[in-house]
Amino acid sequence: AFCGGAMAEIFVVLRNLEPVIKHVEKSLNDAGLLVSREKADFDAEIAILLVGAPQKLLERQAQAERREKKLRDSFACHSPRRSEQQGWPVRRFTISQRHLFDGIEQPDFFTPAERASMVMAMLAAVVKDSTTFNAALAAANIEERVDQEFALLDALARLELMHDVSPLHFPAERARAWRLIIANLRSACTSPLRPLVPLDTLRAYWGEQVAYYFGWESFYIHALGVLALVGLATW
Repeated sequence: AFCGGAMAEIFVVLRNLEPVIKHVEKSLNDAGLLVSREKADFDAEIAILLVGAPQKLLERQAQAERREKKLRDSFACHSPRRSEQQGWPVRRFTISQRHLFDGIEQPDFFTPAERASMVMAMLAAVVKDSTTFNAALAAANIEERVDQEFALLDALARLELMHDVSPLHFPAERARAWRLIIANLRSACTSPLRPLVPLDTLRAYWGEQVAYYFGWESFYIHALGVLALVGLATW
């Protein structure tokens, strides 16, 4: 964790070239992101940067992405839209009305999947400064130059200076998610109409695409079960 309780969400693996790494650190810090460097004891030729974002920056990104978050019960109960959708009460997050949202004071207001997605989006949006970037390349004895306007990560990838960029896992939250999944599978054996996996848990930790996939698979299995019963009765 960084100072202030912010968590590292993304790791970036770079070639261990000090001028380039310092340029990347400065560029990310200038964009408001939090960066720390970790030593890669298993390989001296690479360096690992851990990247996170403070709560205020996450809230600003959530507002820009028009993400929906759950309202406090005291505000949701008076809304005329409450019965119009299954996931109600939710509303698009806005900083000006942040006090309306449930759990806004908590460090886990945004789920692990939301935090990783937003930090990755902010990381991908950082644009390099050609002058200082090329100066860093020259200091690292790299002959190539990048004069076109590229995002910083794209420029690093084009020059093969970046090996990987990926979300971090959180062992405690992942273990909790697995416990809920196993408990749900056990209860699904006695409740045939219950989803095979807890979709909210999958969505919170692994993201919406993974939750959607397993939601479809759960529906498909239940649908095949009905057809199987019809077929058995006909047979």
